Amino acid sequence: GEAMAPGFIHVERISFRAPLHGWEIRAHRHAHLSEAFLFTAGGGVHRIDDQKGGFNAPWLMWIPADTVHGFSFLPGTEGLVVSVADDFLATAIRHDPEAPRLRTVADDPFSGKMGQPEEIDIELRPLFEGILREACGSYLGSISASAALIKLLIVGIVRTRALSTINGHAAEARASLYRRYRKVVEARLREGWSVARYASELCVTTDRLHDACSEAAGKAPQEILHDRLMLEATRNL
Repeated sequence: GEAMAPGFIHVERISFRAPLHGWEIRAHRHAHLSEAFLFTAGGGVHRIDDQKGGFNAPWLMWIPADTVHGFSFLPGTEGLVVSVADDFLATAIRHDPEAPRLRTVADDPFSGKMGQPEEIDIELRPLFEGILREACGSYLGSISASAALIKLLIVGIVRTRALSTINGHAAEARASLYRRYRKVVEARLREGWSVARYASELCVTTDRLHDACSEAAGKAPQEILHDRLMLEATRNL
């Protein structure tokens, strides 16, 4: 279902509206209204401005006001979308000591794997459900509670974005190590080096080399070396 705290927040489940449109939401934009999506099941393809990409739950998105966005959901996709008016968002973060940083994040679209509680120290699923509950009725202090939860949501996006950046850098470092390993294998193939010797040459542990090769090629360093040796032997027949 859906819930609205008049004038500042609207919350609904993905399954409330998406099935009515055949799980396809055409590209559109909202003036003066930002949206946070938390996908808990399913996935699909999203368009954010001129970028397209796939996503699978658990997934977090933040769409600032006036950002063009659209979706092609897998049937059965579920989650929550929180829509928050610009003026309420501004009020929620205005007096925070870190307001400039929060404002910068709030002005920039984000789409990435949901940060887990042990990674960002915030439980995003209960947070979204809490916003839904506060928007469901006229509880005493609901505006203050909603403002606090919206600010915590923005902090969750800050931390998830930072986590995504760290993971991205780590993945690129592993890919670079794999490429360097392949290059050294080509250069030293005939010298009979062991995997440990290659790791030493690359100034990494054998475990780190194993992780990099497994992620990039789906093979252990020894398998990659063996395959290259077999190819060389075939060429020499």
